[in-house]
Amino acid sequence: MAKTTYLEEIEKTYNTIEENFEAAYSKCADKGQKDLLASARDVAKKAFWQAVAGDLKSKSPLAERACSDLKKANSKMLSAMKHMDDAKAVISAVEQAVRLAAAVAAMAA
Repeated sequence: MAKTTYLEEIEKTYNTIEENFEAAYSKCADKGQKDLLASARDVAKKAFWQAVAGDLKSKSPLAERACSDLKKANSKMLSAMKHMDDAKAVISAVEQAVRLAAAVAAMAA
C-alpha cells in the first residue's frame, strides 16, 4: 500500500470528524459524550499530522490490514454521521476509526 493510500485514509478520518463535529457535538446527551467526541477529534488531528510528517512506507501485512480496516471504519463512521440518530453509535464509530487511524500512522511509519 502506498504512502498516499495510508495518508488518504487517515486524512479521511480526520476530515469526516472535523466536517461533522458541530452536528455530532450538538447530538451528544451529556458532558461525557461531548468530552469523548472532542478527545477523538484531537487524536484524529494528531494522527493526521503524524502521518503527514511521517514517511509511511511500510509494506507490513499488519499495517496494510489495519489500513483496510480503517477504510471500513471510515465508511461506517460516515454512515453514522450522515444519519446522526444515535449519539452513542456516532461516538462508537468515531472512536473505532480514530483508533485505527492512529494505529496506521504508527505502524506505517
